[in-house]
Amino acid sequence: MFRTRKSTTAQIITLARAVLSRPGGPLDDPYAHSFLRPGWRLLTPVLLSPVKNFSWCRELLANVGGRTLFLDELITDAIEAGVDQVVILGAGYDSRALRL
Repeated sequence: MFRTRKSTTAQIITLARAVLSRPGGPLDDPYAHSFLRPGWRLLTPVLLSPVKNFSWCRELLANVGGRTLFLDELITDAIEAGVDQVVILGAGYDSRALRL
């Protein structure tokens, strides 16, 4: 990876979070769309179209959505239980720290 270029893997995961965070979607990540490079932003409507019926797309969205919801709930529960500090390693373009 070049320092001036955003990681493709990070962009794929961020794209999935942006798709899942649409109004009425299962996630609430208002920052995901802004983390995408312009070309990647154009893919958002593609993943909302019937192409999402392809198994790779369903699996990507289910994986990213499930992981995000699970970890958000885990961290939120820990904070409510009195945890004062959370360390997020390798966050990439995840906005969890801003959202929570």
